[in-house]
Amino acid sequence: MRNLTTKAVTSVLVLTISLVMMAGPALAQTSIVFTADRQTIKGGECVNIFWDVRNVQQVYYNGAPVAGENQTRNECPGQTVTYYLEVLQNNGQVATVPLAIYVQGGTPVPVVRFWADRSTIKRGECTNISWHVQNVQEVYYRGRPVAGENQTRTECPKKTKTYDLITIKTDGNPVLSTLTINVTQ
Repeated sequence: MRNLTTKAVTSVLVLTISLVMMAGPALAQTSIVFTADRQTIKGGECVNIFWDVRNVQQVYYNGAPVAGENQTRNECPGQTVTYYLEVLQNNGQVATVPLAIYVQGGTPVPVVRFWADRSTIKRGECTNISWHVQNVQEVYYRGRPVAGENQTRTECPKKTKTYDLITIKTDGNPVLSTLTINVTQ
């Protein structure tokens, strides 16, 4: 059963995703709460981002692994930005939850997310490499121009390999993102 609820309470966005799945003889409920104390701020102000994630394998905040239960980050974006919480659920699926913080008078900043379903695989297995890029001029994956939003490629490396994603920002400057897939025997 899947239940997706979004509520706004005094400028606080609360997004709760509940999944009920069979985990042996008992039911385990996955719970994801990702919110901010304010979604609109003025330039120079900060915002507190909160999350509380339970009964999952791993949690990522903007691509970096983090603890899941009762976490807070103070962010001071100079421009409008979207933060992402990615959750590797016990069933192996990834839930991605966006949270936009609007900076009054600001312009959107480049968003670059680059990840793999599994960063370690056995020889002969494959993994999905995904990216989501916004507010840039160009995107290159493995040296070739590609679309930027919500893209996935299946890769089956025979040995440990590093993949590159290059984005060209609106000011013309490149940003290199790398992702290594470790291959074991």
